[in-house]
Amino acid sequence: MARFAPTEHEFTVTTAARRLARGEVTMRALIGGSLEVRDRIHTVAVYILALLLVSFSRKRVQQMLDKAADMTEAVGRHPRPYCVV
Repeated sequence: MARFAPTEHEFTVTTAARRLARGEVTMRALIGGSLEVRDRIHTVAVYILALLLVSFSRKRVQQMLDKAADMTEAVGRHPRPYCVV
């Protein structure tokens, strides 16, 4: 998932995900809280990724993400609105 998140948001998103996992905050409170919009989006993405990993194997989830990125590029868009270093 790190390859999809900008570096400057990694700490905020990781902290939010850990707070959620420890039960310190609910998803509703986290998303409706003081996070910036991009941080909210990436936090939801991390949560969705966690759900996918529970349901499918890591290899299968990676294949799903790669396919989604390929499909996005095929229609002339970029899967990430920022550069990947």
